[in-house]
Amino acid sequence: MRFKTLVNPPAVDGGILPGLCKAHPVDTKRISGVLEIARDFDVILFSTEDTLTKNGKTHPAGAVLVPSLRRMERKLAMFSADPYLSREEVAKHVNYLGLSFAPERILLTEDFDNLKAKFPLAHKSRILMVCSDIITEVALGQAQGLTTLLITNEIDQNGSDFGIEPDYIATSV
Repeated sequence: MRFKTLVNPPAVDGGILPGLCKAHPVDTKRISGVLEIARDFDVILFSTEDTLTKNGKTHPAGAVLVPSLRRMERKLAMFSADPYLSREEVAKHVNYLGLSFAPERILLTEDFDNLKAKFPLAHKSRILMVCSDIITEVALGQAQGLTTLLITNEIDQNGSDFGIEPDYIATSV
């Protein structure tokens, strides 16, 4: 199933999410998971919400995926769009779940403005952002010029009303 959205649709107020949408149409491609496209990226950023973990537990697929990506020598980090969480809190939680991320590999929203400092050898086109929410996370990734993968069980989770479509969609990591 492919989705096609014209980005930057007209809106009554001049734009609900100005500046957050890609400047070109996006054809969302359905994939089986991160490993299908991992070779195309040097850095993979995972949302702290519902990608590798859910309801306080590690997804079995996430527990297998992280070591596989590390063996492929991909740089990994987790990100949180929650303004109330600290890097240390997130690191403590994901490490408790067995995922092993150092605090410097936890990104907060303000870190996206200077990804070059965190990953100096990676070009933005080689960074994949694995998201669980289309409105906050996919929009953030698109605003930063990153490739986005939306993990969702909702077949019709739709941001097209806002001009937001992920590059990829999958039901599991």
